[in-house]
Amino acid sequence: MTADRNGLGVLGLIFGGITVAVTLMAAMVVMGHIDGTLALEAPTVVAMAQ
Repeated sequence: MTADRNGLGVLGLIFGGITVAVTLMAAMVVMGHIDGTLALEAPTVVAMAQ
């Protein structure tokens, strides 16, 4: 069994599109962390009784 050139081209485009999408999502997450809009841990609420 051999793969034809067109099939490999389509497969390359699919993998390339997935790679671009993952790269863009990673960049958006990093920018969110830099801006401070995303946090790994939720801020803790401290309640003091008086």
